[in-house]
Amino acid sequence: MAKKHENNRRRFLKSGIAGITGATLLPKIALGVKTAAGTEKKNKRVYRTLGRTGIKVPVISIGATMNDSIILAAYDAGVRHFDTANRYGAGRHETMLGKTLKSKDRDSLIIATKIIPLLDNISGMPPKDVSPADFKKDFLKKMSDSLKRLQTDYVDILYLHAAETPATLQHPHIQEIMQELKAKKICRHIGVSFHHNELPLIRATTDAKIYDLLLTSYNFRQPHREKVTAELAYAAGKGLGTVGMKVMAGVYWDKEKRHPINPKASLKWCLKDPNMHTLIPRVSSFEELEQNVSVMEDIQLSKQEQQDLLFGKKNQLSGLYCAQCGKCKKQCRYNLEIPTAMRSYMYAYAYSRPMSARETMETK
Repeated sequence: MAKKHENNRRRFLKSGIAGITGATLLPKIALGVKTAAGTEKKNKRVYRTLGRTGIKVPVISIGATMNDSIILAAYDAGVRHFDTANRYGAGRHETMLGKTLKSKDRDSLIIATKIIPLLDNISGMPPKDVSPADFKKDFLKKMSDSLKRLQTDYVDILYLHAAETPATLQHPHIQEIMQELKAKKICRHIGVSFHHNELPLIRATTDAKIYDLLLTSYNFRQPHREKVTAELAYAAGKGLGTVGMKVMAGVYWDKEKRHPINPKASLKWCLKDPNMHTLIPRVSSFEELEQNVSVMEDIQLSKQEQQDLLFGKKNQLSGLYCAQCGKCKKQCRYNLEIPTAMRSYMYAYAYSRPMSARETMETK
């Protein structure tokens, strides 16, 4: 472990989290803390339940963070839901997460991973030249590889990763395999993740009646955010757990990166919706982690934060944000995957994550 990272972690735990929580650095989730006087002091973190799964988690979880010291600091700060995928870093993120969390009580962890099956890049469906048996074999191998890298016998949540259309998550081969993995307790719960096309995919995931959770893009800059909010209410009302990603909405208001978006305000905007249960922002520094953890105890938007969310509109800045609406793709005579290219560009330029940019393009 790099000495610099370890020193930053110690400094973060000593000053940042201690100031935020005013309590223990190794809290028991959803339990009170015994004080010296023997009385029980409830922590102030905001918890929500992931629908019918019954899993209770803080409203802030953590996404594909590649720094093991940040993962440990997040755990010490009370984060318990860790999200990954078999494609992140070509499996390296799962490997890092498994190694880093191996010493922790498995029952205290909520580990979610995601798998992209063998699908045709154009239709989003199993290729016609692949037999059902080979399709299943490929899926099960990916699952087995993920478990080995994570050093666990099961995952709490398994997502069908990056679904493009309702037909993908409704495909009988995919549903059969995921239900089988759940029945064998290789995964406790199953869900679907998607980066765009949220409205029909939220509805289809809910109405399929076999999925327990959904992981969707959700932020204050989505042009159709009110409709997404309505669909989340529908899903939550039917018992689904809801998890939010792409919550930082591009990070910067401008292409020159002189005007950063208020990250705490972005998180709080998502969490003002009671039907959004937890968020999985990626964290690149201890400063970002400290900001995120503070939201675990205070999800109310201040007047200044509300104003901060209007900065781009007031100054006519669109920046690096792509709404992933797909309208540009429909206008392209070559049917190019422009939304995916824009998401990749955002990863590389705004988030400074070239590997994520490359992985995004390789899925197409």
